[in-house]
Amino acid sequence: VPSSCEIGVLPIREGLPITIRFSFFRRCWINYVREKLSLRQSYLSALIDEFKPRAVITFEDNNPVLGVYAELRSDVLVISI
Repeated sequence: VPSSCEIGVLPIREGLPITIRFSFFRRCWINYVREKLSLRQSYLSALIDEFKPRAVITFEDNNPVLGVYAELRSDVLVISI
């Protein structure tokens, strides 16, 4: 990874982090109502969107939530290892 890039880590194995931002709640609601995602998928998608990533690298290759995120956000590269 180039030194000019910023890296963020979202530890979801221990539990889901909580963020209290209006943009997060708005995006979560839009995902749930408009995109018809499950509550868990809506939450995780909104949480990832708060980072505004260009790429997501995950070590959970069998996580269907991240598969849905990859389909929903075609402009974000999702790599499952």
